Amino acid sequence: MKKFLSNLFLGMLFFVASFGLSAQTRTVDVWDFGGVEESDAQNHIAISDIEGLEELGDDGKFTGPSEYTFGDLTFKVDKNDRAYNSGAKNAGSQSYVHTTFDDGYESNGVWYCNGKGGENKRYLLLENVRAGDLVTFYAQTSNGGDEKIHFSSLDEEGERDDIQDEVDSITNEAKIYSYIALSSGSYKIYCDASVGKPVYFRVKRERGVQVSGNLSSLPAGEPELKFILREKNLEFKAKISGKSYSVGLPAGYSFVAALGGIKGYGVRKDSKILEIDAKASSELKKDIAIAEQTSFPISGKISGFNMGFAPKAGSKVLLTPEKNPSALPVELSIKAENGEYSYSGEIEPSVFYTASLYDINDYEITSDSSFEGSSSFEKDITVAARKTYDVSGKFFGEIKEFPKSVQFKNIADGYIYDGRVSTLNYSVELREGVYEVICETSIARTVNHIVVEKAPVIKDIKMSLKQDTIRPLPPKKELWVGPKRGQYPSVAEAVAAAKAMNPLQERDRITIMITPGVYRNQLIVDVPYITLKNADPTKEVKITWYYGIGYKYYSADENGWYNEDLAYDKFAKKTVAKWGGATYIKSVAKAFHAEGITFETSFNKYVTDEEIADGVECEGFDFVRKLNSDVRSKAATERSCAILVEGDEAEFFDCKFLGSQDTFYTGSKIKGYLRKCFIEGNTDFIFGDGNFVFENCEIRFAGYSDRASAGYITAARTEAEAKGYLFLNCLISNDSNAFNAAGYFGRPWGKDAAVAWVNTVYGSEDVITPVGWTDMSGNKPEDARFREINTTWAGNAVKTDERTKDTIPQITKDFVMKVYLGQWKPEFYTEPKPAKIKAKKPVFTSDDDLNLVYPGHTMTVNYTLGTADADDMSLIKWYRDKDGKSTLVKQTTGYGDKTYLIQSEDAGGSIRCLIIPQIRSGDSAKPIEVKLDKKINEGFSIPANAIADRARVNGAVNVFLASDSTCKDYSALGMWTEGKIQKEGGWGEFLPAYFNGTVSVKDYANGGRSSRSFINEGLLDKIEVNISKGDYLFIQFGHNDCANAAGYLDERYVPLGRPDKKGIYPVVPGKKDETPANYKAKYGETFYSYDCGGTYKWYLLQFIEVARKAGATPVLVTPVSRLYYTSDGKIRPHHDSTDTGTGTQTTENNAYVEAVRQLAKEEKVILIDAFEMTKALYEKAYADKKDNSEAQKLMSEGDSTHNNKLGAFVIAGLFAKAIKAQIPPLAKGVVKPAKAIGENADGNLTFTVDSKGRFNCASEYWTLSTQKMLDSLNK
Repeated sequence: MKKFLSNLFLGMLFFVASFGLSAQTRTVDVWDFGGVEESDAQNHIAISDIEGLEELGDDGKFTGPSEYTFGDLTFKVDKNDRAYNSGAKNAGSQSYVHTTFDDGYESNGVWYCNGKGGENKRYLLLENVRAGDLVTFYAQTSNGGDEKIHFSSLDEEGERDDIQDEVDSITNEAKIYSYIALSSGSYKIYCDASVGKPVYFRVKRERGVQVSGNLSSLPAGEPELKFILREKNLEFKAKISGKSYSVGLPAGYSFVAALGGIKGYGVRKDSKILEIDAKASSELKKDIAIAEQTSFPISGKISGFNMGFAPKAGSKVLLTPEKNPSALPVELSIKAENGEYSYSGEIEPSVFYTASLYDINDYEITSDSSFEGSSSFEKDITVAARKTYDVSGKFFGEIKEFPKSVQFKNIADGYIYDGRVSTLNYSVELREGVYEVICETSIARTVNHIVVEKAPVIKDIKMSLKQDTIRPLPPKKELWVGPKRGQYPSVAEAVAAAKAMNPLQERDRITIMITPGVYRNQLIVDVPYITLKNADPTKEVKITWYYGIGYKYYSADENGWYNEDLAYDKFAKKTVAKWGGATYIKSVAKAFHAEGITFETSFNKYVTDEEIADGVECEGFDFVRKLNSDVRSKAATERSCAILVEGDEAEFFDCKFLGSQDTFYTGSKIKGYLRKCFIEGNTDFIFGDGNFVFENCEIRFAGYSDRASAGYITAARTEAEAKGYLFLNCLISNDSNAFNAAGYFGRPWGKDAAVAWVNTVYGSEDVITPVGWTDMSGNKPEDARFREINTTWAGNAVKTDERTKDTIPQITKDFVMKVYLGQWKPEFYTEPKPAKIKAKKPVFTSDDDLNLVYPGHTMTVNYTLGTADADDMSLIKWYRDKDGKSTLVKQTTGYGDKTYLIQSEDAGGSIRCLIIPQIRSGDSAKPIEVKLDKKINEGFSIPANAIADRARVNGAVNVFLASDSTCKDYSALGMWTEGKIQKEGGWGEFLPAYFNGTVSVKDYANGGRSSRSFINEGLLDKIEVNISKGDYLFIQFGHNDCANAAGYLDERYVPLGRPDKKGIYPVVPGKKDETPANYKAKYGETFYSYDCGGTYKWYLLQFIEVARKAGATPVLVTPVSRLYYTSDGKIRPHHDSTDTGTGTQTTENNAYVEAVRQLAKEEKVILIDAFEMTKALYEKAYADKKDNSEAQKLMSEGDSTHNNKLGAFVIAGLFAKAIKAQIPPLAKGVVKPAKAIGENADGNLTFTVDSKGRFNCASEYWTLSTQKMLDSLNK
């Protein structure tokens, strides 16, 4: 593109035009690959046009390369490119086909490029473009990465010229690209020939305005007329013929016209701006008058350059007209003579300019930079070097050959600076800016960057091999991964070693034995004949990664895959490829095997420290991921794949696949086999193409943490000649720890989708909807190849009378493994063999005491079939026996989950498990049974061995908090914050961080509340409705109860009453009065007034009685301390009524704190003395630092009552310690926090706790002391 920089000798043309819509309206042309028509436009492509394309097959795929022309647009396709639309020739469906763009355009089809683009491959050619036309196109890539897309002008031979080449980023997020044509002729739209697969939705051309007219008073010479669009830094050159001109300009902009080529001539002073209305007509006739233009010379010296410095050729002093939009910038030439520098040039009279240096970026003008005058003058300029900052570090990585030099290239201006190298260290001084590091040896290079932001920088430079050179290794049958016996620390390194051993056939197979543990890395398998095997099947081997669609990361490379160098550099973020696949079995990895491995995408399970460090950022999805985000929620769900299988003959035995949306992907034209596996997800979690058999697998709907929503197991895009998915003797279940709704067997991603379910067992009666199947992207389930044979619940066939049409076949012989896999016999498949079943009586185990079973406990049934255990297909039925009735509550199988989570509905009854032994051969035995011999207790109990990593939505111990602002939840999730984070923090806000998933905190605390106003507002009534047996009610008031000043009497104040001789405060009941008119909307017709007789202890007693009535446990809490120091660093008593002007009772010596202690003793209620806990905390901080500086860091700014986020978290930790010491049943749920943050309203974090429980904040004092407190919770 031609950038705008004028010279002094350009004249200027002015006229103002405001044009209405004429009879000759500017045309709009639209080429839409989904046939979507735009009103008031010429629409050039209809669905019928696409169906008529010669090389487009009935399957929506192009059979070969070809060019198609519709009016001025030609697009060049290649073999296997696809058309996705609503017509007959449709390749199926893709999620992006129906996209709503920011301008309101809703697409209905695309041209999908099934391969790389390029300047001469898979491009769009738009002819008859005129200068000033606005060309808009809608595009994305299908496979992630960060590609480049071009909008380039062409010469008459169809080659790129140098007039215009707009380059922008294109990713897998749909985007609008819009450009103004600078020249008339043809333009080409194309992507670079790298790895991205372009997807085009539509092209749109809006004609510009053709402006023409006479140039009166034009003197002889060679004039140049340009129209400058300053806001976009563009210029449009007019054609001059004799004394007339013509130019194409876009509508809706303001232009400055400039005449050049004839010195001393330009435009009259009275007008210099051309404005064209957005609704202007297609043509405008306007004559232009040319006049003499006055300018005058200026000059001066330039001083301040350092000794030895010389400005580059082409450097200038640039004068910018800051206050005059009709004037143009002026370039002043710089001249060097005898080591001195000067400038000279000409400017317009009465124009105010500001001077700057052009292409001398290491210096800046420090003297007066304003220029204005009406005649010639001289003015010297003083410059000075810009401030630089020390940058230093070490080289590391591939440094067998030491770097001998290093350079730093400023990305903004291209300046290059040489660094100093000393052994493995470097140093350099750089001005503020962003720099590319240039450093390489014969074998290594770096991709690092340095960012200088007004401070010194220390950053080590990572050197990496220039290319992945595979050095052959001698073959081995077995490799080990893990911290103990491991030859390799990671699975990826072991796979790389296997690749170097070059296995080519089955006899070369390499088994990688993996020590149990979590291996967090994106794993790409690109070597055939390898097996990943769990070295100890009694423990878990988990391979997991965190990428997801809709987000970008530092570590993602231009292809959308993890790059270690970019992860270290943390410079630019990119989106990811292939659904963010955690493990990718590439097409070259034939005969991949896995045994006893868990493949997980953590994206919709939990947030990792590594993900946060990788700079995860929204890109097309609006859920912000933080360390403590609930990513199991429906709102957080996006596509993320646990495993991508594109290698033929892949096998999995006893493996788990964990995800939510798009868990398990299968490629086209391949076969695969899974046996005794567990696959979990919510949406389309088994998806793709190929022939895959799933035998004896548990397929589970994972559910959501926040609400129930229907799920879809399969999304098949089966090719017409393929058989698709066969689920043989599988179990479909729900996760009882999450919210679930009845789901679907699947939906058709492609029109030929093929899925068969044979001998399926339901885990619960309503796990699948009555219709069974649903549609997807215009594909109807009744038109797909969906089949269901012999689905059962409770040992009986499920009702299928509401099933989707034609999904219950009459002929079933084709739905067997051999038909799907042909001659291939998987290694993990064994022929069913008859066997004698020796079933032993089952027994129960629990995550707590079997003699005291409560809702919330998990039961496990244990049994054996003797030598037939490996082929166990037993039907396991869980019954609730209650009130003389037996109810089947869960059904599972011998190859499925054998646990049952006790529900609240089970209380008062018992649980019985009936097992019908059977094996793959069809052999069976007499049923065996085990029954819980104790009744299940009422309420809810925290299991002694509770699992902390997920919420128990079907039951939890609820901890209700009734209190004031010191306990309030100020986060966006708070009950009273309306979704907005507030700067303060309350201990109730952070108490949940100290509990595992078996405890739920319900924080009703609100600012300004006393025990009386909390009751008057009806908040205690709300708690009473929700609290139940086994719950807890924490009661903390006093801050506002003691406020007896005049302004607080009606709403807050609560009298203590006169103490007896022993200092015991009375419990006197209150009587409701008529509510004053100004409070009726808040409190209703009657309320407890401050003088109704009720005393502080009586109001607290009302809370205790609510808890007791429900079978819950009340806990009294003294009010936390304010930061009220005496001169010697002690906290003075301050929970008292001290106002003497209202005639109310006054108190002293923390009377309200003492009253709480008294009531706890009188009522035999648990007491947490929060005042003493926080008083000790503050006094210790004062004693340690000899002042209040550290304690003040726990308080909200300018506040002595309310904590900030850090203080609230610390105090919540004190509560957790007290709970562990004083409340044993609740103590079982207390954990050391992990993944906690203190987020302010501005998004800044006051503290973090990572996934390993490591605490960090700005204060070293509180970092150390808080870490010590957190660590104590594990003792």
